[in-house]
Amino acid sequence: MDPNDGVRVLFNVPHSIPLTTNISTYFFLTGISAASFLISTLAYVFGMEKFKPAGRVGAVIAPIVLVLAPFFLILDLEQPLRFIHLLYMFNFRSPVTWGTFLLTLYPLNCLIYLFFIYRAEGSPVAATSKNGEGTLRLQPVAGGSQLANTLTVKTNTSKKWMRFFGTLGIPLAIMVHGYTGFIVGLGQGRAMWNVSLMPMYFLVSAMVSGTALLIVVCILKEKALGKNANVTRFFPTISNSVIYDLSKILAGFIILDMLFVLSEVLVLTASRPDDYAAAMLILRGSFAPLFLGVEVILGLFAPLLILAAPRINRNLAVLSAASILVLVGVYAMRYVTVVGGQMIPLN
Repeated sequence: MDPNDGVRVLFNVPHSIPLTTNISTYFFLTGISAASFLISTLAYVFGMEKFKPAGRVGAVIAPIVLVLAPFFLILDLEQPLRFIHLLYMFNFRSPVTWGTFLLTLYPLNCLIYLFFIYRAEGSPVAATSKNGEGTLRLQPVAGGSQLANTLTVKTNTSKKWMRFFGTLGIPLAIMVHGYTGFIVGLGQGRAMWNVSLMPMYFLVSAMVSGTALLIVVCILKEKALGKNANVTRFFPTISNSVIYDLSKILAGFIILDMLFVLSEVLVLTASRPDDYAAAMLILRGSFAPLFLGVEVILGLFAPLLILAAPRINRNLAVLSAASILVLVGVYAMRYVTVVGGQMIPLN
C-alpha cells in the first residue's frame, strides 16, 4: 500500500477570494424566484384555491427577481461581455452550461405561465364575504349563451395550458436554483463547499427566503394598495388567513433549514482537518458573528419563536418583521457559504 494514501496536505499560502457579494446575491435572488414560483403552483397546479391571491403575487415575483439575478453574475465577470461565450461554448458535464440553459428556459416559462394565469382567471374583482375575508371571482360576462360558451371553452383551454406550464416550471424552478448548489458542491478543495448535501441545503434555504418575501409583499400590498381598484383588478384581496397559512409554511421550512444547518456543522466538526478548520471559522472565527449571530439566531431561531408564539403570530407587523429577519438570515447564509468557503486554504 502506498504510504501516501489518505494523506491530505493544506497549502497555507496567500490566495485571493474570487467569489464575493455578487455571487452571494445571485444565489439569493435565484432562490427567491424559484420558491415564489413553487408556492404559486399550490393554487394553480395543485388546486389549493385559498392560495390563489397569494399565488398570483408569487407568479409575478418569480420572473421579476430572476431578471435581476443574472446582472450580478455578469458583473462578477469583470468583463461582462464574456457571458456571450456561455451561449455557444457548451460543456454538458459543467453545471454552468446547464445553468445557462435553465436561466434561458425558466424565465420564459414563468412569463408564459403568468400569461395563462391571467387568461384563465380573467380579470378578478375583490369580493368580500360576511367574515370580511377576500375571495376571488371573475367579472360577469355580458352577452348571449354563444359568447358565454365560447368564453368557457377558451377559459378551460387556458387553464390546461396554465397547469401544463406550471407543472413544467416545477422541475425548472428546482433545477434553476439547485444547480447553484451543485456549482458550490463540486468545488473540489473547498472544505465548506464539497459536501453532498449542499444542493438540498440551497433549495431548502431558498424556500425559506421565498416564502418570507412573499409574506412581506402580500402584507405590503394589502396595507398600501389593498383599496386601490386598479390594483385589486389584477391582484385580488389577500385575506389574513392566507397570510397566516403562509407563515405556518414558513415555520416548517425554517425547522427543515435548521436540520440542514445542524447537519453541516456536525459533518464539518467530525470530518477531515480542513473541514474542522471550516467549522471553527464559522463557530469561533471571524465568520462566527455572521453565522451564529445573523444566520442562526436572527435568521432562524428568532423568527421561529415569533411564528410559534400564539399571542403575537397573528400580528401582521410582527409577521413582517419576522419575515425580514428570515431574509437577512438567508442572505447571511449565502455570504458565509460563498465567501467563508474560500477562507480555508485549498487541500
